[in-house]
Amino acid sequence: MRLNQSLSLFSCFIVLSLILGILALLALPLPQSDDYPWTPSQEFQALEKKFKAAISPDHLRSFLKALTAEPHPPGSPGDRNVEDYIYTQMKSFGLEPQWNGYEVLLSSQVSSHLELTYPTREVLDIYEGIIPEDPFSKRTKEFPAWSVYGASGEAEGEVVYANFGTASDFERLKKLGVDLKGTIVLMRNYKGERGGKIMRAQETGAAGALFFSDPLDDGYFWGDVYPEGPWRPMSGFQRGMVNFNPLPGDQQTPGWASKKGAERILIDRLEGLPHIPSLPISAREARKLLEKMTGYTVPWQWNGAMGFTYRTGPGPARVRIKTETKLEVKPIRNIVTFIEGSQFPDQWILLGNHHDAHMFGGGDPNSGTAVQLEFSRILGSWIKQGWRPQRSILINSWCAEEYGLIGSTEWVEEHADAVRDKVVVNFNMDSAIFNIDTPLYITASPTLIPLIQQTVTGLRDPRSGRPFADVWLEQQYEYSNWFSSLGHGWQIMPGEKRYTKPKIDPLPDIDDNMPFYYHLVVPGTDMFYGTDYGMYHSVYENYHWIAEHMDPSFEYHRLMTMILGLLALRVADDDYIPFDYVNYALYVERALEQLEQELPDDFRTEFIGLRELCREWIYTAGRVQRRLMQPPFLDISARGEINSIWYRMERAFFHEDGLPGNPWFKNLFAGPAVLSEPETKILPGLQIALRTKDLKLWKEQTEIYKHLLKRLIDDSRLVLKKLQKS
Repeated sequence: MRLNQSLSLFSCFIVLSLILGILALLALPLPQSDDYPWTPSQEFQALEKKFKAAISPDHLRSFLKALTAEPHPPGSPGDRNVEDYIYTQMKSFGLEPQWNGYEVLLSSQVSSHLELTYPTREVLDIYEGIIPEDPFSKRTKEFPAWSVYGASGEAEGEVVYANFGTASDFERLKKLGVDLKGTIVLMRNYKGERGGKIMRAQETGAAGALFFSDPLDDGYFWGDVYPEGPWRPMSGFQRGMVNFNPLPGDQQTPGWASKKGAERILIDRLEGLPHIPSLPISAREARKLLEKMTGYTVPWQWNGAMGFTYRTGPGPARVRIKTETKLEVKPIRNIVTFIEGSQFPDQWILLGNHHDAHMFGGGDPNSGTAVQLEFSRILGSWIKQGWRPQRSILINSWCAEEYGLIGSTEWVEEHADAVRDKVVVNFNMDSAIFNIDTPLYITASPTLIPLIQQTVTGLRDPRSGRPFADVWLEQQYEYSNWFSSLGHGWQIMPGEKRYTKPKIDPLPDIDDNMPFYYHLVVPGTDMFYGTDYGMYHSVYENYHWIAEHMDPSFEYHRLMTMILGLLALRVADDDYIPFDYVNYALYVERALEQLEQELPDDFRTEFIGLRELCREWIYTAGRVQRRLMQPPFLDISARGEINSIWYRMERAFFHEDGLPGNPWFKNLFAGPAVLSEPETKILPGLQIALRTKDLKLWKEQTEIYKHLLKRLIDDSRLVLKKLQKS
């Protein structure tokens, strides 16, 4: 993962578009459905009580300790050991895990070197510092800095500071007259994908690139650094991918499963691999360069927190960078555990987490893996006693998420028809715990938001014992007064309207939900506790950090197990799937209202019909949901038929041809708008037509949206008709 964290893959344009889109949505008050019809049955309330009582912090601690015993990047011996551990645990719970393998293009490190050659000579440290009380950090010398999918090569040049390496940052340097040809560009992490940053540096003629996290971003500016606090020490750096492949999954098999013998695009024809060498470095080493630079004084927004004025360069600081990486096709393994439903086995509830990590994975992802294992342990014990959920549950442990959402994407590509037909929802938990002093962060399809808000009302905050929903909302408002370093902290923007329920983002996050939601329109969620933190992808993100500093009691792991487990059990075992389409329709109505304010006169004729259809959808969905407030007792066959229509209704937003100019993204509710103006929008097909001022495309897109709204209305009426017959 994640904090967008999964910040795992795509080209800058697409990933940055999703982040900017979420932030744009956060700047506005979002609609909420006040008439969520489903209340838990007495039977489910008893199951809920039983589930809460069964969750064991000791088991969670034991799972996390085993999972994080060694580094386990994709394809490594450590990752194989983690996979074997998960598989063995699932078997011990009485479940039936299955291996699901692919052969994919992976990257590995051979050697790295970085040297300051002027005005003094010094070999720069490419290792993170040892912290005496952290036994995991003592292995740091085994794991030098490197860039995943980075180029092999050697370059020497003067250093130029380019802030976050965004398009506007490079444009600012151009306006200042800073020549980047032959230079080594020094850029900060965050505010965009590494792949996009290196792509822009490459396009300017730069010879190499360096990435660092300034203390202003995730270090001492925020508070105590590790081991005293949760923030990155000056000796820490952030590992990650630097390719800018526009699609998730194996780069050599875009759109089809990377099974043994599959057709593969030749490596030398892949467009997303960078051509210049790059390395992540610590703020400690970046300071040695910045202190020796002259040139223009940077704009105030470009300054960091290292106590001196930053300058653009070029030079006089000069560095030599040398890297060697290896690309090879290797096997990876997902672990898929199927628990067959007792009544509706072809309605699948998915739970997802990835098990691979750049290093030890204490937060990302294995705090989430521990939660997944604890949920599985409890279900296994119930199944041994004869219990089965009404619907099937699939527990998925994905591989190679950190290298491009590979395991989940390949599985979706292999099973696309079954996913579209059978998957009701995908509850993804990329990670569980990052920083308990910042708010819980949840993203979800709008159909799920009221269910999540209802679920947390029965929980208690581990520290205060107060209702968790109240504490969560208070924490969201408290945090709205602070700058968010990683882009996820601002859940409620300064000055935004008052909410009575915690605010949840209506766009599932950039992680293993991606191929399900944005490609096949399967509703989903992601969640993790702690929106900003400093250990991301470092050697310090380990068991010691979690167990000694973040969650010593493992009560927050227990809380996250409750949230994930109760959501999954509710959808898996309720008589009626508790989706809220009124809430969904309200988001569409709000987006149409905003679009209407921007329309030129010649775009308005077709638009009128969209607004009317949306209002009719709200009305018909509301009638269904009011009818379901007192659901009739129907036989299994009738309930199965109604639920099959109900959960598939969101698929109306699936469009086989995808978005204009971006066919992989097939979700017409949410996706990237024009790539040259990166920002995710609700109703992206309309947004693209409007932004390009293409009247022909606008007419085509409005017809497509009218058709899908009519389908949603017809499906709602069909459900209502079947309910009224009962």
